[in-house]
Order: sequence, then C-alpha cells, then structure tokens
Amino acid sequence: MNWKTEKAASQLDTLISRADSECKSVTKADPLNNNSLVIVSGPLETGSPVEDKRFNVQVKHHGIRSTVQVYAKEQEMVQDDGGKGKGKGQREETVFRWTAFPDTKPQGINISLGSETEYSNDSILGDGFSINLCDFNAGFDTTTEWSRASFGSEVKLRSPSGFSRKFTKGDDGKYYTGSKERPEVNDLMVEFHELQASKCTVMALQVESKNGQGKSSFLPYTLVPHECPCWSADSESEQDSLYKGGEAALQADKDISNEMNFWTCCTCAFCFGVMFRPEIFILDTTRSFTKDEIIKRMSDQEYTKKWGCRAVGYLMLFFGIAWMFMPISNLLSHIWIIGGILSALVGFVIWVFALVTSIIIYMLLKIVAAAYFNPMWALIYSGILVVFIVAIWLLGSSSGGHHSLHKF
Repeated sequence: MNWKTEKAASQLDTLISRADSECKSVTKADPLNNNSLVIVSGPLETGSPVEDKRFNVQVKHHGIRSTVQVYAKEQEMVQDDGGKGKGKGQREETVFRWTAFPDTKPQGINISLGSETEYSNDSILGDGFSINLCDFNAGFDTTTEWSRASFGSEVKLRSPSGFSRKFTKGDDGKYYTGSKERPEVNDLMVEFHELQASKCTVMALQVESKNGQGKSSFLPYTLVPHECPCWSADSESEQDSLYKGGEAALQADKDISNEMNFWTCCTCAFCFGVMFRPEIFILDTTRSFTKDEIIKRMSDQEYTKKWGCRAVGYLMLFFGIAWMFMPISNLLSHIWIIGGILSALVGFVIWVFALVTSIIIYMLLKIVAAAYFNPMWALIYSGILVVFIVAIWLLGSSSGGHHSLHKF
C-alpha cells in the first residue's frame, strides 16, 4: 500500500506541476496545438440526437438516462423489541417496494432493470472541437448535471421481444405499466433524465479528431518521463509518446469502468487504480473554469487522497513492525519477579525500533517512487533521510559517551 501510494503521489504531483507550466488556454482548435495539453471553455452544442436503447425516445441534448424499477415483494429484517422473531430483537417482515435489484428475478419481464445511459459522440465545443462524451464518461473526473426528461403521455419499448406493456405517464413525471397509486407485484416504472450543458470546460490532450472534418478531439494527458533536460515538451518524439499514452489510458479507463459495472472492484490494487489515475482528462458541464481553478481543484483532490492513504499506510507499517516483535515482550513478562520490568523495557525498545525503522523504510519508498518522474524531490528526500540517520547515530553516540564519562 505504501509503495502504491508514494508512486501514485509522485506521478500526480509531477503531472499537476507540468499541467501548471505546459497547459495552453485556447478558444479554437488550432492544429499546431495537437498532442498538447489544453484547456478550453465555451458553449457545448448538440450534434445528432441521442436515442435510448430500450425505449422509443430520444433527446436533442448530450445524453439520456433511463432507470427501470420493478414493484417487488421482498423480505427484510426489522427491529422488534419483543424479540419474537429471528435473532435478538429482530424479525423478518414482508415489504412491497420499487427496486432495481429485487431479491428474486421477476417472472415474465423481458427487460433489463436499473439505469442505462447513452451519450452523444459528436457534441461540439467552442470553435472546432468535437467531443465524444462516451469517452469522458469512462474517465474519473467528469462532472455533469442531469434534469428530468418527459416524452408525452406514454412510452414504448424499442425492442419488445414479446414484452409489449405500455408505460403511461404519472403525475410525478415517471412512467408506469400499472397504477401509480395501487401498484401490483411485477409492475414496472421508468424515469428519464437528460444531460443539458450550455457551458463546458475541458482540460485534456488535444488530438486530431478521427471523424475528420478538420476538427480536434481529446484524449487523456498522461505522464511521459523527460529523458534529458534539453528535451522540449513540444518535441515530435514526446508528442508522439503523449498521443500513444493517451490512447492507452483511454482504453484502460474503459476497462476499469466495465469492471466496476460488473462489481469486480474487490482488491486493493483495483481501488488504487480507480483512486489514483495518473492522467488529466477533465470534463465539467456545470460552468466555465479557468486553468488556475482546475489546477487548484486537482491539487485539493489529490492532497486529500494522498495524505489520507499515507497516514493509513504508515500506521500499518509502524504497528506491523512493532507487533512482529511484541511476542518477545510478552514472553519476558512470565519471568518470575523481574518479568514485568524486563517486559516493559523491551516493549519500549521495540516501539522505538519500530518508529525508527518505519520512518527509514517509508523514506526509502518515497525516494524510489520520486526518482523516476521527479528526481529533484528524490534528492530532497535523500537529504532528509541522511539527516535523520545521522541524528539517530549522533544521539546514540552522545548517549554512549555520557555513560562512559560517568563511569570514568
């Protein structure tokens, strides 16, 4: 955990630093800025209509989301002070409610439950930028606002496959196959939301659009190590590396997004992969932002995650080292008469040893993690570690010298 935290923190610190110095604020798609980090703000215009895959509806905005729920009979545990049911103070009770995740699969319903979202793949930002919102949705720094959508008095399934019940609009804006006031088991409800975005801000790697038409599009901006100080950020070699890195990062984002959809996020490695993505691929449809505002937001988010994981990781390392040697102290406590004193003394030594050792190990991890992408910080951490070790050595030497002088 400590290694992954420090490696990710080093990458993100370097990424934010480069974004601050290399990001270009642009208003139109200039081919000269291709394969460079840019920030662009402006109106987001609609391309072709976006259709829902399950229902015969579409919106002229940037996205549509449909959420289908079923009215199901379920069992749940409720508090019962009488203690007459199963368990202590609990009993099982039958409830009826709308849910997208029923306890048992409904019979005779040939439609997927839950939410499904479709995005525009040809929205237009500013002067000459084509945005594929499906790509940005695969990333992990997208901020959008959705509003309720309405499509008349009734909607139908696009591909019924033998399931032909109509959905009639209720007074709450949702659509029901039965009565809203007196629903029956296996009745369905669907509600729609649409993504409306009059203003938009994007910070990402500008690339030539694959759709052609002289427009530019976006890929994630990834960290490409500088092999020598004279290597310019605008060099052809680095721009080619940035483009390839952006394509690989986008595919990785899609893979992670698919894994999350299938509930496979069950490992620490997966969680770190989601929390610390070493890329800049930002879309915000709430308002226009400046470069400095985006950089500050990135720094604040990274600061919270970084120091939270560092605190947890260091404490795990510290207590892990201490508890590895604690059985020695416990064994000494069983010695007759002097066992308590020896146990306390050895326990104190173990805690001091764990403190010093954990600090040294942690600093070594920071040095190795920073060496690849930020050598300057690696040198600073090395200096701090040397000072710490010398201080410990001098403290030990001073203590030993005083004892020798007192004996003399």
